[in-house]
Order: sequence, then C-alpha cells, then structure tokens
Amino acid sequence: DAAALSRMIILNYNKFLKREELNSLSQITSKLDRFSEFTGLILSDYKHIKEKYFQYLEKNIEYLIDQNFEGRTVNNWAIVLAGIQCASDVLTGLYQWKNEFEGFRDKICEKIEKEAQQEKDHNPVHEFFQALEYYATQKHDSDSSYNNRRLVLDHRHFRIKDFEGTLSISLERIWETLKENNADFTKQVPKSSLENHLQNSLYFIEKGRQIHLSKSLNDNQEANIRCYQFNVKELKKNEQLIELLEKAEEYEKERIKRKMI
Repeated sequence: DAAALSRMIILNYNKFLKREELNSLSQITSKLDRFSEFTGLILSDYKHIKEKYFQYLEKNIEYLIDQNFEGRTVNNWAIVLAGIQCASDVLTGLYQWKNEFEGFRDKICEKIEKEAQQEKDHNPVHEFFQALEYYATQKHDSDSSYNNRRLVLDHRHFRIKDFEGTLSISLERIWETLKENNADFTKQVPKSSLENHLQNSLYFIEKGRQIHLSKSLNDNQEANIRCYQFNVKELKKNEQLIELLEKAEEYEKERIKRKMI
C-alpha cells in the first residue's frame, strides 16, 4: 500500500525477526521511490542519523537521571527526546533548533513531574485489585443457573503458578468482562491509565507473557493468552488479592481434572 510505505521506517531490530520475515524486507526496500520525502531524507543518510540518534539517546538518559527520574520514565522519554533532537540533523534548515532544544527539554521535564504527581495523588491499582477480587470471589454471573452458580471471573481470566511465584491475569478479558457487567471501575478509570499504573507498580513483573488459560466454560481446552504477570510474594506482603490467590490456587489444583472432562 503506497500510503503505508510512505510512512514506514525500517529499524535495525532484525534479530527479533523470523527468517521468512527477514526475506520479506527486500520487498519493501525495493520500493524506496514510494517513500515520503522526509523518510527518504532519513534513509539517504541513515548510518549518520543512527549514530547521532544513539549519541543523543545516551545524553538524554544521563540528563533525565540527573533530574532524579527513574525506570521507564527515563527510557521512554529519552527515546522521544533523542528522536526530536535528531530533527535538525535530518532537516538542516532547522539548525536553530539545537539552541532551543534544552529549553524545550526543561519544559518536558516539568510536564513529567506534574504528571507523576497526579499519578501519586490517584493510583487506581488497588481499586482495580478490589474490583478484580470482588468479581472473582464474590460476584456470581447473573446468566448462570441456580444449580450451577459460577463467578464472573474465573480460570478463563487468571492463573497462579506457585513454583514461579507468579499470578497471571488476562487484562483484556478481565476488562471486557467488567465492562459487560457495568463495573463502576471501568467507567471511572481509562484502561490506558490502569495499564500504566500496573506496569509501574511494585507487583509488576511482565506484561506480554503467553499463559495457558481456559478458552471458555463450554470448552475445556486451553489457549495461549497474553497476560500481565505479578509477583505473588509482593502481593501477599502488602495484603493484596489474598482471596483471589486462594481461588487461583483452587483452580490450579482442579486444572488437570478440568482439562480431561
């Protein structure tokens, strides 16, 4: 597609690509005449731009650390700032931008600090945990029968692995289920904000782990589902999701039997 190609930049992350995907790169690079003029400027001197970018990246990381920022804040914003700083190397007519960049970066830091303070004032992680535990241990599905009562959230949505010390949850499945059940939490907090707070919480381990979860209540087979992983030790230490962890352990004990039915 011409529109897509004109906005595409190939990055040097080939080690993450499969062999067949690597072979397909030539299909894209053979159509450089269809790239936009700006992308063409980058590609025409890519080696130089790449070298400058990583120099800027290192300096911005150091700068943000000196401003007492930490973790993902440093990494994420250093990437953005380095990209912006490269603009004058791509479009030489913007040479004045080099003199203005430091002032711009200071304003960015002020915004980061303000946003960080707002996040400290309202952290929805524990509110989410409360909603998660309620719908997984107390709230029954209104569509379930009297003789076969089931909870709104179950082994389709989360799983514990004691030997790893991890709790895995399918945030996508949980969020959609909570919305279907008109959970107040989903009306009050944007999903993107929740994800950001979860990833910055002391319980967080990983967000993209593939975990086997039950496909549905009518299908005992499991499917690989992308899940968030949390540290069980930290959860218990801070008395979070205690009832849900017990329920997850119960589901885990029944897992083999459930799969065989």
